[in-house]
Amino acid sequence: MRANDMLASPVFILLLNEVLVATDIAMIIEDLRPDARVVVARSNENAAEDVQGGRIEVAFVQCDAAQLSMSPLGQRLSRDGSRLIFVGREQSDVPDGVRVLPFPFKRADVAALLGRDLP
Repeated sequence: MRANDMLASPVFILLLNEVLVATDIAMIIEDLRPDARVVVARSNENAAEDVQGGRIEVAFVQCDAAQLSMSPLGQRLSRDGSRLIFVGREQSDVPDGVRVLPFPFKRADVAALLGRDLP
C-alpha cells in the first residue's frame, strides 16, 4: 500500500488479549472492508504509535475503559471520533453508548457492528 493510500484508507485498530480473536476479527474486517487498513496493536501503551497516519474509524479493544480513556490511544480515538467496540464484554460492563462484541461471536456480529450487510 502506497503512503497516500495508507492516509486515505480507513484504519481499524485491534487491541485484544487473544491473538486468535484478533486474527479472526482482522480477517472479517479485511473481507468486509477491502479498503481498510487493519492494525493489530502490541499494547495499550504503544497502540497510538502502531497507527501511523490516517483516521482510526473503529477500535476493537479488550481493556479497562478508564485506563483506555487516559491512554494516548484513548486520546487519539477521541480526537479521531472513532467508534469503540469492547470485545468479550457485556453491555452492562461498558460506558453508555459504547458497543460490545460478546463471546462467542460470528462473522455476522462483526458485520452488524461495522454496518455492513453480508454477501
